[in-house]
Amino acid sequence: MNNRQVKIGGTQGFNLIELMISMAIGTFLLAGVFTVYFNSNKTQRLVQDQVATLDDARFALDTISYDLRHAGIFGRRALGNKDIFRNSRIPGVTNECYAGWASDADLEPLEPVRAFNDTSPIPYLTTCTPGWTQGDVIEVRYTHGVPAGILLANTLYLNADVNQAQFFIGTTSPNIAASALDFQVVAHVYYVSNFTDQIGDNLPSLHRVSLQTGTAGPVVVDEMLLSGVRNLQVQFGVDRDRDGDLDSYMDPGDAALSDAQILFAQIWIVVQSAEHQPDLNTGVTFNIAGGPVTYGDDGYRKIMLSTVVKMRNL
Repeated sequence: MNNRQVKIGGTQGFNLIELMISMAIGTFLLAGVFTVYFNSNKTQRLVQDQVATLDDARFALDTISYDLRHAGIFGRRALGNKDIFRNSRIPGVTNECYAGWASDADLEPLEPVRAFNDTSPIPYLTTCTPGWTQGDVIEVRYTHGVPAGILLANTLYLNADVNQAQFFIGTTSPNIAASALDFQVVAHVYYVSNFTDQIGDNLPSLHRVSLQTGTAGPVVVDEMLLSGVRNLQVQFGVDRDRDGDLDSYMDPGDAALSDAQILFAQIWIVVQSAEHQPDLNTGVTFNIAGGPVTYGDDGYRKIMLSTVVKMRNL
């Protein structure tokens, strides 16, 4: 058989060599198209993963910031003096970090905000933050209003006017004064745990310990807010000479905090991507709370976000 061209129906066809060349060119072009497609798809997944990580970090910061902005509202006034409370550390709350934690009006030195530096002991490490491994711990307290006359059983409330306040549980308010109103108590602890929903899964996450309504009384519950959180840090912006101006930022546990006016809280959070990316160098160093923090190349891209919250009610 020779390779001569043959006319079929008046149309000249391709010989075998031309067909083979055409197929090779087509295969090469298809390979290029698929390469572009797969690379674009991979880039799109990476971008989507990074956007999702950013959204997660913003969600975490917004949640903590909301609590910090409201911290210190106890009833009809900001908490200026713990002596306004008629009672403190009342019983009847299940799973408290320590006895009376949910209604503790005697906190020092930051009374309705406490934080524990990651280099200092955490007082309820085994009770409220059992999976803690690193990062600061932030505790926030405040109240929010409830509709008049509508109280729920098994819920912790505060009955207060501008001069005095009293904790109570359930549907019967003590009505300590004619001008007193009822408010639901909010108490939260934020910390980074070494597990998500299952102890031992070794997946870092942001947890929140929160006071909730239970079936037999108020209950303190540990819940996972966001997986992939590697670090949480906070510093307080203070006015040390009380002239109304910001003087410096201090770490939690600094002895000078007890004598300073708290103006701001700055929060840093580090979140890692949900998707493992072994072909990227994911090692990175962030400047957090005034110093470098380095993360090695473990295949998970990490981002750091920070925000400053004005403390309205301290």
